[in-house]
Amino acid sequence: MGFSEKSISFNTIINDLYFYYYHFGFSTIVTQYIISLITSYLLLFIFFFFSNCINYSELLTGEHQNNNNTSTDDMMIKNIWQLINLDKWFPENPYLIICFVIYTIYLICITINNLYSIRYFYKIKEIYNKVHNIPDRYLKFYQWEDIIFKIQE
Repeated sequence: MGFSEKSISFNTIINDLYFYYYHFGFSTIVTQYIISLITSYLLLFIFFFFSNCINYSELLTGEHQNNNNTSTDDMMIKNIWQLINLDKWFPENPYLIICFVIYTIYLICITINNLYSIRYFYKIKEIYNKVHNIPDRYLKFYQWEDIIFKIQE
């Protein structure tokens, strides 16, 4: 069936087959993993953007505002952009550096795990598509009992 690992038990394979069935196929599972990765990477970017790139001391004191009394929306937007410095993206605080390193290691680990999971579910896709002749687009028309019956044949 394409599984060379001896550590995978029959129950694990059945659970993964059901997971694949429940999510209606490979593309949905891959989409979930990609969205999870994008969310994790965006969290890193947003956290360090708000903690390092914005000059909060000028924002709170109001030094960035123009001295003339004409306050239009365009002037306000220009003044806000003066508070953002993208050159300071990497943290200078030792605590934030440790957080950055730990979260980066975590991101690398979940990226590798997601890649292996996608490869694994590609093998599950081959079981459904090639061994049992059930394309992903028809999974929603099958009952789980029908799939178990096809597996037992």
